Amino acid sequence: MSDERLRVKLVTYGYEEEAVLTWEREDLLARYAEVMTAGARLKVGPVAADPEVEKMRLELERQKLEFEIRQAEVEKEKAAKQDVLERERLAFERHEKEKQRELEKQRIELEKIKAESEKQKWMAENAIKKVQSEKEEARQNDGAVSAKKYADAI
Repeated sequence: MSDERLRVKLVTYGYEEEAVLTWEREDLLARYAEVMTAGARLKVGPVAADPEVEKMRLELERQKLEFEIRQAEVEKEKAAKQDVLERERLAFERHEKEKQRELEKQRIELEKIKAESEKQKWMAENAIKKVQSEKEEARQNDGAVSAKKYADAI
């Protein structure tokens, strides 16, 4: 550790700055060893700060706060955009489900119409077959009647 750093540390542990500045390296090391073995606490009190360093510290603090404010605004905008996207997605899904329901209704209606058409076609075919069967039966009956008349006549 450098002499200057030893001096700074000893001053922070409570030694007078003027006294520390007069000590040689051996004295600095000896006093620092005493402080470490004794478990001394740092001196609490006002620390003289260089005005230039203080200005830089304040400027850095101001920039940090500005950055945090901008970051919060960006997060807020991002959350708002996410919210809009989520609402649009939900609206789209509702619209798609409604379209699916409408298509299903149309499909069912089409199947009903198709079934009704097939039923009417079947009924019409059965009616035609019945009429044809009745005609055939009537023709056969007419032929039997005619044959009987001829048989009776002979």
